[in-house]
Amino acid sequence: MSDIVEQEKLLDCPFCGATDEGFHLQASQSQDLAGNPKDWSVECDECAGYGPTAPTQAEAHAEWNTRSAQAKDTEIARLREALEKCRVQFRFYEQNHLAKYAPWDLELLRKGIVNVPAGRDAYEKALTNAEFAEMCEATLTEKTS
Repeated sequence: MSDIVEQEKLLDCPFCGATDEGFHLQASQSQDLAGNPKDWSVECDECAGYGPTAPTQAEAHAEWNTRSAQAKDTEIARLREALEKCRVQFRFYEQNHLAKYAPWDLELLRKGIVNVPAGRDAYEKALTNAEFAEMCEATLTEKTS
């Protein structure tokens, strides 16, 4: 086992959010089948996540910190893509529910007149889907830090 070298502070675990405080994140050196020291990597004791391997402890720390930032960007992109799919689906359902009404019924519903031949249920569903779509749109236009 090698001596522990004082290193830069590790960024939070991109998988579970564990911090470097409390010794949740630590660099460890793997061994080959003969028990000889091999590569280093940073491991999270909270979720068992680990970073890329590197020949030195310092490089393993640097890789963890770089990978952590890249993982965040990748996750943000994935979530934005999923949110966009939800937005499109909510708009589809909104239009699908509104299509159940004749144009004059929609005008009556917008004015608050409840007794339309097709009922009010689909209109309420359309409004709910429109609200969800607007929340998606608002979130998508926010800047991420």
